[in-house]
Amino acid sequence: DLARWTNEGALEYLGRIDHQVKIRGLRIELGEIEAQLVAQSGVREAVVTAQEGPGGTRLIAYVTAHTDHAIEQATLREALLRQLPDYMVPSTILVLDALPLSPNGKVDRKALPAPEYAVRDYEAPEGEAEAALAQIWSEVLSIDPISRTDNFFELGGDSILAIKLVSRIRKTRGIELPLQEVFKHPVLADLAPAMADAERIESARPGTAIVRRTGGDGSAPLSHAQERLWFLWRLDRNSPAYNTAGAIRLRGELDIGKVRRTLAVIHARHQILHSRFEENSEGVRQRVANVPFAWSEPDLSQEPESLRADVLASLLSQRSHEPFDLERGPLLRVSLVKLAPHEHVLHFALHHIVSDAWSLGILTREFA
Repeated sequence: DLARWTNEGALEYLGRIDHQVKIRGLRIELGEIEAQLVAQSGVREAVVTAQEGPGGTRLIAYVTAHTDHAIEQATLREALLRQLPDYMVPSTILVLDALPLSPNGKVDRKALPAPEYAVRDYEAPEGEAEAALAQIWSEVLSIDPISRTDNFFELGGDSILAIKLVSRIRKTRGIELPLQEVFKHPVLADLAPAMADAERIESARPGTAIVRRTGGDGSAPLSHAQERLWFLWRLDRNSPAYNTAGAIRLRGELDIGKVRRTLAVIHARHQILHSRFEENSEGVRQRVANVPFAWSEPDLSQEPESLRADVLASLLSQRSHEPFDLERGPLLRVSLVKLAPHEHVLHFALHHIVSDAWSLGILTREFA
């Protein structure tokens, strides 16, 4: 950020001096992506912008090629996925003969052509799998109709939307389609057989609990986002800045024993909830340590009714802002607050290194 003090002593915000953007809550430095693009074989120049498209803001890359070099978007995207977090990989890469320049010789970002998201050369999906997949694509991309020859990423899809696509397939079809399949088969007609194969495998497999893949010692490396959160926690271990919290109100007769047993099943189901983080000679690892979740049962039923809502808000704020110890755990705190014999509030607090808003939704849905 660029700012200045005025003579009157006020701080005046002037704008940004870099090309950082924020997409879906994640801060992205466009220059980092441009540097990785230029580092790829055959790429002479690169510019990355954030533009509004179907489904929200997306990263669009513009590149020019060295003489006698051909650039394929799929190959370039695969190379970026090996170097960058998936949320920093542009959803569309356009190859231009030359980048538009302003009169002073700088890249004119306003003159860059807009990507075309419209469906061209429509060919109707064939068979049940293609039709079902086309319907899911339409919901995720907010585009209709979808052709069997369409490319997910050329329609504006990106890594975040690919995750949503896989999640929607899981929810509607009951199968686990590996995310990598979307990148390997971005064309609908090619992805549908992969989805059908996964469905056949799933139907032939006996029911099993969902298990997370870990290393032989029960540990796993951190993601890019987790590494960032670990670093920030090491800077200030008492900061609540990355706490995630939510609450649900329960009305009616409540069996507290069943509440605890339900939470124990959910806690056991998701290994990340009973993990801790440790640093050794190999770096930082997340290790499944069977750390139990923290449980408390505050009783506010004796508080005057006129003050109860304020006392509840203060209590939940306090529970939401208590710091977590990532090295020792637990990283899930649950409070069942009694307001009256037939009214309770169930409050969850987690550290962002093991959860996000989407995760909290999963947690509350599974509890329900």
